[in-house]
Formats: sequence, C-alpha cells, structure tokens
Amino acid sequence: MTRVRIGLVATCVVLPAVPASGQPLAAVTGSAAVAPRVAERDRLRATALEKMRAGDHPADVNAARDGLALDRAIFGPESGAAADGLGVLAGPLERSEDWVAAGKARDEALAIRTKLHGPKDWRATDARLAAEHGRLAPDPDGRAAAEAARRRRPDGGGPANIRDGEAGRRAGAGRGRRGPAEGGARG
Repeated sequence: MTRVRIGLVATCVVLPAVPASGQPLAAVTGSAAVAPRVAERDRLRATALEKMRAGDHPADVNAARDGLALDRAIFGPESGAAADGLGVLAGPLERSEDWVAAGKARDEALAIRTKLHGPKDWRATDARLAAEHGRLAPDPDGRAAAEAARRRRPDGGGPANIRDGEAGRRAGAGRGRRGPAEGGARG
C-alpha cells in the first residue's frame, strides 16, 4: 500500500514537470539555474522602462529585444512568457514609430496566445485587441486630425455647417429631445 502511495505522489510530481510546447525542463521545474536568467530578463524590462521614461527609444527597444530573447531561451519560443515579451517589445517599437515591427510583434503574440489557449480565451482576446489597437493607433499622415479640423468652424466649435447640425437634431441628437432613459416623455 505504501509503494502505491509513493508511486502516485511521484507521478503527480513528475508528470506536471514535463515540458509543454518545446519548453526546456529547467523552465518547468523552476530549477536554480533558471532564476538568474529570469532576474536578468526582469532587469532588462526595468531598464527598458527607465529608457522609455528618459526618451531614449533606441536603448528602450534594445533592452526589450534582449528581454524577449531571454524569454524565448528560458521558456521556449511559443510560451506565454514569449508572448508577454512580444507585448513588452511592441510598446517601445510603437513609441519609436516603427509601426510595422510593432504590428508583427503583436501579431506573433496573438498567434502564440491563440495556440496556447484557444481563440475564445481571454488572453487571446486581449492579444487580439492589442493587435487591433496597434493597427488603429498610428496616423502617420495626420488624416484624422486634418479631417477633424476641416469639420470644425473657424471659431473652434460646433459643426462645420448648418446641415450637419440640422441632421443631428432630426436624428434626435439635439437638445430638448430626450428619451425615457434621460427623463423625457415616453413615446
């Protein structure tokens, strides 16, 4: 009976330590050899944050890339830590306005999260939203700002012409037409 218990305990300890998706065994078991490398990765991420605050974008990007390389070496190229590292790298790339590289990093993080957790998991959804935000954020030509300026009157307020205002009032967006949720009459 005791041998069976020892065998069950050993199975419970050894089986969870099997590496998943190409991870090294040392990363899964949390061996002492991994701890200094993880500390170095954390130091690189902190350095990236310091460089970002100082406005040194090239050093910020380099520190984030070095941290990502350690994530991949320690935990495997398709691990959750690698996806986190890609997200960290995308931030400095966006701040340095390297939109293409930032988009690739976010897309790769999305692919990893989807592969690890499935497309409906919240982590994959977060990665998908981050990738979409990264695609929408850049406005290199300033078209959105130019369009907003064109639509405003020279005095800085209101619609560009009377028709825009009238169309909004006819649709119920003007003052005085409130629905039941805003305290108006039911209709």
